[in-house]
Amino acid sequence: RGAAPLPARLLWLPRCLVRLSAAPAAAPARRAGGADRGHAQQVYLALGLTQAEINEFFTGPAFLAWGRMGNLHSWDGPLPPSWHIKQLYLQHRVLDRMRSFGMTPVLPAFAGHVPEAVTSGY
Repeated sequence: RGAAPLPARLLWLPRCLVRLSAAPAAAPARRAGGADRGHAQQVYLALGLTQAEINEFFTGPAFLAWGRMGNLHSWDGPLPPSWHIKQLYLQHRVLDRMRSFGMTPVLPAFAGHVPEAVTSGY
């Protein structure tokens, strides 16, 4: 879709008096590890999981919603590091724009889903 839909959508929200909106763009990057490794990836590595076990947990871009809900894992994945970097860049653009309009971005939190390999050690 390119960069055009981002400003149009973000201009529409404040006009409709939306002041609190979700901003989930880079959630997988924060979980799986973008340019500086996501927090969840650091935790999974500290728990003794291998990179292959972590990659097996994350889905591809088309299935991220189902992955966030814990319905499936590893479909069309893993996501390449370049994808995570682009998502982090997009998320920063979205957050900056939302804040410039006086909006409060809502970022996704940990939903409690972990790689299956975690169960083998605990």
